[in-house]
Amino acid sequence: MARELKRDSDVEIITWAEGGRRAVSLNGPVTGYGADMLIADDLMKVGEAWSEVKRQELKDFYEQVLFSRLDDKRSGQVVAVQQRLHEDDFAGYLLAKGNFCHLNLRAIAEEEERFELTHGRFHIRAKGEALCPEREPALSHKLG
Repeated sequence: MARELKRDSDVEIITWAEGGRRAVSLNGPVTGYGADMLIADDLMKVGEAWSEVKRQELKDFYEQVLFSRLDDKRSGQVVAVQQRLHEDDFAGYLLAKGNFCHLNLRAIAEEEERFELTHGRFHIRAKGEALCPEREPALSHKLG
């Protein structure tokens, strides 16, 4: 039986090869941890998006805490996953920096979409196709 994980908890996963994942919430502790990749998944609550103070708090957390965790600032990667909540939300902030690629995946494709994957492969979504039909089956017929 192969041993895949050395440690597994709600907060942290460590592999036997010393790779891993650590989950923290906004303003959570990350001292002592480095990263090759940061994944920021919905760091802002919908109700906080209209608060300039909350938006600035998130930007400060990113700049002063999260970004500093990248082991190599030149090759480290940052992935932000979120719905757009405000023109100056976290995604808008990162896009304004000018060095981020924006992948916009609508719940329902408004037109045919073609996304480049790797090794010359592509994924094509037809107009009206739901991003996740298992969760939104009733929506996929509305644009057709």
